[in-house]
Amino acid sequence: MVKSKVWSLAAAIIFFFFHFCAKGQTDATAYEAKFQKWLGVRADSAFTYASKLLAIAQEVNDPKATREALIKQGLAYGFLNEFDSALVYYRKSLNVSLANDDSLGMGKSYLNIGVNLFYRGFLDSAAFYYEIARPIFESLDEKKYLSYSLNNLGQVYKRSGKYEQAASAYARSLAIKKQLKDTVGILNAYFNLSSLYVSTESFDTALLYSQETLKIALILQDTSEIAGAWLNIALSQKGVGNADAALRAFKAAEKFVGYPGDSEFRMELYYNLARLYRDQDNYELAQSYLDKMSVYMQSEAFLEKQMAYYQLSYELKKASGSHAEALALLEAFVQVKDKYLSQSVQQQITELERKYQSEQQELKITGLELEKKTTDLVLAKSINQRNILILVAVIFLILAGFAGHRYREKQRTSKVLKQKNLQISEALDEREILLKEIHHRVKNNLQVISSLLKLQAGSLKDEAAVDAVMEGQNRVRSMALIHQKLYSAEDIRGVSIDTYLENLTGELLTAFGKNEVDVEIETNELKLDIDSVIPLGLILNELISNSLKYAFDKPGGRISIKMWEADEKLNVTVKDNGKGMDAATLEQSNSFGWKMIRSLSRKVKAEIDIRNDGGTEVNLYLSRYKLVV
Repeated sequence: MVKSKVWSLAAAIIFFFFHFCAKGQTDATAYEAKFQKWLGVRADSAFTYASKLLAIAQEVNDPKATREALIKQGLAYGFLNEFDSALVYYRKSLNVSLANDDSLGMGKSYLNIGVNLFYRGFLDSAAFYYEIARPIFESLDEKKYLSYSLNNLGQVYKRSGKYEQAASAYARSLAIKKQLKDTVGILNAYFNLSSLYVSTESFDTALLYSQETLKIALILQDTSEIAGAWLNIALSQKGVGNADAALRAFKAAEKFVGYPGDSEFRMELYYNLARLYRDQDNYELAQSYLDKMSVYMQSEAFLEKQMAYYQLSYELKKASGSHAEALALLEAFVQVKDKYLSQSVQQQITELERKYQSEQQELKITGLELEKKTTDLVLAKSINQRNILILVAVIFLILAGFAGHRYREKQRTSKVLKQKNLQISEALDEREILLKEIHHRVKNNLQVISSLLKLQAGSLKDEAAVDAVMEGQNRVRSMALIHQKLYSAEDIRGVSIDTYLENLTGELLTAFGKNEVDVEIETNELKLDIDSVIPLGLILNELISNSLKYAFDKPGGRISIKMWEADEKLNVTVKDNGKGMDAATLEQSNSFGWKMIRSLSRKVKAEIDIRNDGGTEVNLYLSRYKLVV
């Protein structure tokens, strides 16, 4: 009878235990779902459910569930913009992870601390914590969180103006997300890359990434990402000079406003629409969009937006002749700018204080550790001298073994590095050979096209048609020369302008039968990459051809071509001593050649200045170009 009661009691305890665990698990699942539901909508409600999750985790003594619940509480405070409180919970999560040797928990805690500091403007501190989290995720092969760390590092580098490092971090994050087939992550990476290249004014590349962003956003029906993609497409189109396409894209973006938390996006969109209409001298529409922008920018967090608003408003009022209003807006701009600068200085001071306090804390901890070690050594010495000698001997043996191991490890690492360097060198050589082969084939194809144009010209009767075909042949030759220089040069990154112009002018002199014309070339040994030299080469081909065709009606002809860099611009001058041509006539010319010159000038962001002083002089001032050093 007693035995039966004991078994009944044991069964009741087991039943209660499993029932309690099952109920706890069910409640936790429900609370998790409710937390996710309310996080972006009612963060205070989300915090309540995170607290319930914490209570369950602590009741069953589950350290991992505990640190996850603490992170959720920090996230809820972050959405409430209470960053100090959020940081408290992230540090609690870190302490739980450290106490339980939970590497993944440490990495996630460091990552969230970095996010917290990033949104408060402490960029160096944020990068520090991201860099701590990254190797933890790498060692655990946690690709998802590693991609988050790289993406967040990209954000810090972009905000700090370190654009190459930002592009590298974003690209690594994108590659991992593609491995994971993380569609939402890929969308985020494409958007970040498109925004980065808009910031660096690499508009062609930005347009490609923006279009990829739009494709995925439309599939996922993500309203905010669709709107962001259209905005970046608009900025890219505007950057390459396609104002009509930019306006259509801005309008497409405007259709998707209205999603939760779109205030900052609205300000960016309305500001850029106002600028576009200002550039088109449509001041009324520009002002209407600035009025829309003003509704969302009142917060102290948007001082940069306020500065942009007051500056553009001032320019509009000034242009429309409302000088009194313009002056008031200028004063408002100065006030906001002062406030922004003060805020920036205060933020820098806070960051320095944070660093100082961290360093002092580390010094204090180090000092206490040293003091404890000294006391232990003295005590050990007083107790037993022999133990110290044994300890020293053991330490010596350990150090000797460690040194031997380190030496062998270093030898092995050195061997591996040599092999890797050899592989990299071979890969680079193969890449260079392939690139040279591509340039060789492109040159051969262009040569075939040139030959076909020459044959076509021989079969034509109409002189105007013959001239047009021959001009086309000269343009093809100018591009073929570039690819010839690239595959025949040691350095395939760019083209030496000096030798390229010597070959180009030589071919043009022969083609026009003007070998008696003297050509002077002065390029300061500049070397340009292929994306810069192709449009510039076509422009120079047109200018030199025009001089050879129209400038000289008597012997003694001379063409001077100069190129130099100054004030972050590439200056190019083509001048002849011929009969000259009226600058206004050239600028208003509707010929194909001048249409092409103007179109290519927009591509390289070049200003054109034409003068008629002892001949025709054309000056180009390029803003978009890349020198190869």
